Amino acid sequence: MTIRTTIILLTAPLFLMLAVVNGALLYFQERAEMARALDTQALSAAVTTAEFLAWPGNAERLLADPVRRKGLAAAAARIAGLDGLYLVRANTPPLALVPARRALAAVPARAPDRPIALPMAQAAPGARQVVALAPAGPGAYVLAAIDAEPLFARIERIKRIVLLIALAGGLIAALLAWLVARRIVRELDANARALAAIDGAGPVPDGGDLAIREARDLASAVRLMDASARAAELRDRRLALRRDQARSPQGALDGWRQDRFGPCERDLGGRRIATRLLGDAAPGCFIALASDAHRAAVVLGRCTGETPAQALANALAAKRYLEATLMTADPAECPAAECLAIARRAFALVEERTLAWTRADAATAPRLLALADPATEAAAAIHAGQHAGASPHELIESFAVLIAPAGVFAAIGPA
Repeated sequence: MTIRTTIILLTAPLFLMLAVVNGALLYFQERAEMARALDTQALSAAVTTAEFLAWPGNAERLLADPVRRKGLAAAAARIAGLDGLYLVRANTPPLALVPARRALAAVPARAPDRPIALPMAQAAPGARQVVALAPAGPGAYVLAAIDAEPLFARIERIKRIVLLIALAGGLIAALLAWLVARRIVRELDANARALAAIDGAGPVPDGGDLAIREARDLASAVRLMDASARAAELRDRRLALRRDQARSPQGALDGWRQDRFGPCERDLGGRRIATRLLGDAAPGCFIALASDAHRAAVVLGRCTGETPAQALANALAAKRYLEATLMTADPAECPAAECLAIARRAFALVEERTLAWTRADAATAPRLLALADPATEAAAAIHAGQHAGASPHELIESFAVLIAPAGVFAAIGPA
């Protein structure tokens, strides 16, 4: 669901509810006020007439004198909506004091103790009335009936007004929600274009025309991302340029050799082995580890070549060959000595140090196997003898710190 749809669905019902509530309040308030006004009008007519007729003999004189009845009719004609004005006595039909416009809805049997307005009644279809009673002497009362149809006609008009208010409120709410959502979507689209500009390495807008603070903050974050990305790209380019300027064949060979013959520590043939290329070892130096189910061997070797790159290539080939064949070939057909002889002829292997063992070997004293100059190899043997309790990793690291040797080294100890 889009932002525009979400805002409209959340805003329009709220405005519509407010319009309906306000319209309902207007409707009920107007109806109550008009009903009270009709009740008051009917009570006024009934009370005024009852006070006039309550004096002894006034009712008889009024009924007997045509002039008085004509004056009462003229006064009653000024009361808006008066349907009838009656004098009611006990056990007698209602007597019309003025000509009646409509029939009465109902006539109470007993005279009231005080002026009252009866609930709205219907004399005939389309002839609803408000009736008020007022005592007019012993056993008599005056009844005034007011036409209530104008009230209901006005209520119908109010209903239509309420409906129009609700409809207008809904339309206004939808319009306002659409305008707000359009503004938000426009500013989010501006930020989306800024992000797309970052991906496309294009210019990022500054977001100065954004009116929503959160959208401006997001635009600022996008610009910060763009600045960070450009700074990182510039840094990477500078580092790459610096590496290109500092690159040399020897550096490439050293990096390749460290990648292929980097520090290694693993279990092999029931022993723990740690290997290192230390110092300025020759380009053709390598380390080969081989094992099968019962035997294992480590070979430190040095190959030669017409160039350092050729020596490194021979070393890599010799390592792969020895690891593939040294422990997998049948000792009767191709013993280890024969595999090493083949490597010497094929890969210009000029020097090697080999240590082999079986899983059944009981000797677990650490050994430090070295391929270096004679003094360094002798120092490695002494160092291993003096650190019989050290692990292979500790043994080779401590020797590297103390002697700073150059060559290939492998420390073998108990797993």
